[in-house]
Amino acid sequence: MATPCHDATMSEPTKDELYEQAQDADIAGRDSMTKQDLVEALEQVAEEAPKREPRMGVYVLESGDNPSIVAGKLFDRRSRGLDLVLANPGVDWVEGAEIQIPQDES
Repeated sequence: MATPCHDATMSEPTKDELYEQAQDADIAGRDSMTKQDLVEALEQVAEEAPKREPRMGVYVLESGDNPSIVAGKLFDRRSRGLDLVLANPGVDWVEGAEIQIPQDES
């Protein structure tokens, strides 16, 4: 299972970073969760989030968004997170930042 990541380098986040994301997502019970529990809870939130239609090739990041979560929202495939990172070099993955959405090659 892929772990939500915290920055454009796709490195694995710390438990504290996951906790911050869980806090932003208002996940109940986060205080007593293990790192894996936090990962699973954040993935569940991402899966339940409404899918947004890309508008003119730009996506505005929301609180708690990271490449994997955004890929799940936009493409229904969290594995496309690396595509988002490569299409947006140097972008800080923070709320309000705009990223370019890569076009499907199909």
